[in-house]
Amino acid sequence: MGSMVVGSKGSVRCFEPIPEYAESLRENICLNNRLNIVVEQLAVSDARGTTQCSVAGGNSSIVLTGKQGIVTVETISLDEYVCAQGIHTVDFLIVDAEGAEPLILRGAQRTLMSVSFLLIEVCNEFLRQSGTTAHELVQTIIDMKFHAYIITRKGLRPWGLDKVSETYNMFFSKGDIIN
Repeated sequence: MGSMVVGSKGSVRCFEPIPEYAESLRENICLNNRLNIVVEQLAVSDARGTTQCSVAGGNSSIVLTGKQGIVTVETISLDEYVCAQGIHTVDFLIVDAEGAEPLILRGAQRTLMSVSFLLIEVCNEFLRQSGTTAHELVQTIIDMKFHAYIITRKGLRPWGLDKVSETYNMFFSKGDIIN
């Protein structure tokens, strides 16, 4: 969908560190004839390097451990990637990283200055396992001058007004989009 929104003048960058998942993503992109999507076989983190990534049931995480399979993956920060690629503006950022969201944000401080909209899947269990909480994650983003909203079946609701489940999606905007 993002590919259609940005059109031929924009691009979508996808990061998928697991080889089989990255290949599946590439196949799907080809089947749908989306020419403006780039798949990077990298894990986004707070720095360039390598790390262990747990893999189980179609999900992967660079911060969660358990009885899953383990794969060594290359990491990069968004700030380093954006600079190296000569990208001047990132309008919309989507993060679904199974508990690695704080690492990604830490490595995206410059990039986030140009981001207008941010969508993050928040899973309290994964964040707790990675040593933080949903509240700390959301407060970090609010401190970067974003407005925080929970995505509900009834639409967007300001953060803090709804009781939320263990896993939910949040939308962040540099401006207040409800009032």
